[in-house]
Amino acid sequence: MVSKHIKRIIANGCSHTSGAEMEYAFQNCCYERAWPRWVADDLGCEWVNLAQSGASAKRNLRTTMWYFGCFPAHAKDSLVIINWPGPWRHELRLDRVYNRDIPDSTGERIDSRNWWQFNGGEGNAEAYAAQVKKGVLRRSEFEFFRHCVTTTTDDQMWLDYAMHILALQNYLKCMKIPYLFYNSTTAFGHLLSEPFTRQIDTRYWIGNPGSYEEGYFKRCEGQGFNFAEPSVYNHFGEDAHQWWASVVKQEILQKYPKLQFN
Repeated sequence: MVSKHIKRIIANGCSHTSGAEMEYAFQNCCYERAWPRWVADDLGCEWVNLAQSGASAKRNLRTTMWYFGCFPAHAKDSLVIINWPGPWRHELRLDRVYNRDIPDSTGERIDSRNWWQFNGGEGNAEAYAAQVKKGVLRRSEFEFFRHCVTTTTDDQMWLDYAMHILALQNYLKCMKIPYLFYNSTTAFGHLLSEPFTRQIDTRYWIGNPGSYEEGYFKRCEGQGFNFAEPSVYNHFGEDAHQWWASVVKQEILQKYPKLQFN
């Protein structure tokens, strides 16, 4: 890549990028204390954090493209960093505001307030059923979740996941936007997705996309970091975010030696 002047770091992903539960249980985001802020501060850049707790791979693709569609000039001087959360998550746009604990700036930038990010993992059906009883979700929306989970095979889940990653990779390359990707809590290993995953440019991944041990969660765990004290859903504290910021910064400087920063 030719020399380019970078003014801002744009991060996207799930709760492990949004800084969830650092201050209180079930906190959606704490952008001021999450790793993207520390990376940008170290490099002397602005930062934009688009991440949201529970975010899916589809949301990463949709909201990153939405952002550059809203702010096309930012494609010239931004570096994008994406954490990929795993293949078992989905999203549904509701006809009303669903997310009320997202900062106004993020909600306005990427149309986040009406989107329900739901997880098809074990035990989540009970949590969503409880939301129906509270009136947060409608019965029809809960039934959509149930049908989505029961009719999506593992093959389809991994294929969609790989296609979302590949689509965003190729979009950023086409737009000539420098980027880094990394695994959050999962790794590729599904045989049916190989025709897609072999097209992933691993030069711009932090770690091996096929290794769970080289993803964010296991590396923080290996460093001996504890979860934040109020965390219910296994989110690390600010010390781990600061350490991960140092890892990300080192990767940026190694993979993009010609980039210049404010």
